[in-house]
Amino acid sequence: MLDRVQYLIDMVEFFKGKYEPPRILRIWKKTNLVILVEFDGEKYILKDSLRGYGLYELMYMKLLRLEGYPVPEPIDFYPIELVTDEDWAYGNISRYRGILVYRYVEGKCLCEDMNEKNITLALELMKRMHEDPRHVRKKPFIPGYKEAEVNRLKYYIKRLGINGEIKRLLEELAKRYLDEKIDYTLIHGDYRPQNLLLTGSKICMIDLEGVSDGADKYKDAGTFSAESLRIGYNDIEDLMSKFGYDINSIRYLFYLIRRFLVILRYDKRIETKNRITNLMESFLRERVKR
Repeated sequence: MLDRVQYLIDMVEFFKGKYEPPRILRIWKKTNLVILVEFDGEKYILKDSLRGYGLYELMYMKLLRLEGYPVPEPIDFYPIELVTDEDWAYGNISRYRGILVYRYVEGKCLCEDMNEKNITLALELMKRMHEDPRHVRKKPFIPGYKEAEVNRLKYYIKRLGINGEIKRLLEELAKRYLDEKIDYTLIHGDYRPQNLLLTGSKICMIDLEGVSDGADKYKDAGTFSAESLRIGYNDIEDLMSKFGYDINSIRYLFYLIRRFLVILRYDKRIETKNRITNLMESFLRERVKR
């Protein structure tokens, strides 16, 4: 992996022309390969965009900073190749594997300090995005938006091998979501405590590769609720309601359940899997009409 890391660093033109090369401070390897380096007295993040949305992340970092949103300072994107795999395809968006470089943000992950004050900061920021008049749209960001989101749900049903009554309820939920009227707006796309940094009395969004300017705000709301429940903050729906999100709506339930499926797909801890499975089945039986 170190050879790959050095290859990525060598591709970054921003780091050339100085006597001292970047110093590697930390490496994370999950879906994406992420590298923290120090260069010329500053810290930077290099993100190997395996899913192929790094270029979009750069563009939205620039736009959101201009609009006053708390996001990292983007530096550049260095494309490597087109991405053609279907696992992370979304609509008909072209995807490019490459290296996203942005300035590192010092802060503490919200998931490390989940209290009402900090969660309120996160929900205030989320609502600000969703109600931003500059981003209200009559049409979705991509054609066939609802169908693309439902296909993602079906993808996880298949990958997890879900059958029987729960599969039937999931399919009913998907069918009902397709009948929903959506108010399209700006969303983060992966709005969860793990992607929010507490920086003093403020909060900063990171991991913006799922940003969509014309999507369903309940994707953020459902994702944030599901991840908060995973962490163990069980009062999240009460707070969500106070911010005007209808936790009884099909739109909210659709994205809450879909995030539960993502957790079941990738979280390997048996205790978490059992708890999320029980929550998911409970939500489905209580809130999806038979």
